[in-house]
Amino acid sequence: MEIAKRKWDQLKIKSALVSGLLVLSLSSCASPIKVPSVLGQDIVTAKSELAELGLVAEVTSVTTLEPDGTVLSVSPEIGTQIESDGVVTLEVSSGPDAFLPDLIGQNSGFYKGKLAKLKLEYTVTREFSDEVEKGLVISTVPAAGDPVLFSTPITVVVSKGRKPTLIESAYSACGNPDVDVADKGMTILIDTPSDLFMAYGMRPNYDDVVCLLNQINTPSYIISAIEEVRAIDGRQTQEFDTFEISYSYHPDHGISMTIHDKGN
Repeated sequence: MEIAKRKWDQLKIKSALVSGLLVLSLSSCASPIKVPSVLGQDIVTAKSELAELGLVAEVTSVTTLEPDGTVLSVSPEIGTQIESDGVVTLEVSSGPDAFLPDLIGQNSGFYKGKLAKLKLEYTVTREFSDEVEKGLVISTVPAAGDPVLFSTPITVVVSKGRKPTLIESAYSACGNPDVDVADKGMTILIDTPSDLFMAYGMRPNYDDVVCLLNQINTPSYIISAIEEVRAIDGRQTQEFDTFEISYSYHPDHGISMTIHDKGN
């Protein structure tokens, strides 16, 4: 009876050893696992997919313009075969340094303070605008709400106000003579002193008139006609390009002239 029991125990031990060797053999023959494509996924989804395959995720973070938690790179490369419980390193975005605030319509004190608080470097360019008041922000590049890094080049476009008309530019170029600029910068009204006072250097004088005419590129034949006009000729009108010039002269009243830009 005792001998039979020992034989039975020996058989069980042999059976256990065979089973263990079989399990070990099967384990050692397990197929390698291909690293899956988890690029662009959020980190939660990526880690779950790796875990289901029997792989371990190791995460490193980097600041980028991509949304927080986005997988940027995988190591080993996608498709590489590794053993179960192998480590896959995921580089994951921690998001941008900041989001550009809305600066549209704000003055310099506002946008300078906002960007300084966010530690963002920027440059300012200026453009004419019919809609945005001088000194206020027209637009930004990148646009408001866009993600940015501390190294992102930012441009703030500031209004120079309405673009001067040709007549306003001529008025400024001639030293702002004592004439009336009307009709939203489309008309100049000129009345020079009479001949009696011209010698005293009063403005506007004829040199101012000629300067204004030259600044709007008045043809020489029109300037000659103006110089030769007499009191008895009455009111004269000349036209060129988009301009209409009407004028008269009298020694007691000087030159009376209207320069009007009819536009397009």
